[in-house]
Amino acid sequence: MEIECTNKYSLVVQGGGQKGAFAAGVLDTFIAANYDPFSLYLGTSAGALNVSSFVTKQPGLGLDFILNYTTQNRFFDFNRLVNKEQVAMDLDWAFQFVHSGEFPLDLEKGAKNLGSEKQALACVTHVEEMKDYYFPIFSENWYDVLRATCAIPMLYHQEINIDG
Repeated sequence: MEIECTNKYSLVVQGGGQKGAFAAGVLDTFIAANYDPFSLYLGTSAGALNVSSFVTKQPGLGLDFILNYTTQNRFFDFNRLVNKEQVAMDLDWAFQFVHSGEFPLDLEKGAKNLGSEKQALACVTHVEEMKDYYFPIFSENWYDVLRATCAIPMLYHQEINIDG
């Protein structure tokens, strides 16, 4: 995908699991201060979820997800990994929260806030090619895009296919 940026300010937010709590706090502070000079938003893994929360102006969503879902044994259980059970990381359970849980991501508001002048993209790595791809977060396949950017090979065993 070709990335166009009409002004010179981009926001790039890294992943890193629970380390994303710091970025969530910074972006929530940006929301509170009404600070958003960006025209391009890029995120990987937890960073993509934090970008989503920032673009929708839903403070607390990213931090709540990190603190209340990714810390649960249902999300990641080391024993399942050691015992080589099918799923060591249950992204599907955790992403129910983002899809239709008590604090769902407001996709319509995100798309409206972006308009036609801004882009919000999630970085996804193709496991076999080891090549990065960038997909729009606020699109029809947003759920798969966010799951794909968060999926960790060897921990999440379900294949996620996006545009081939």
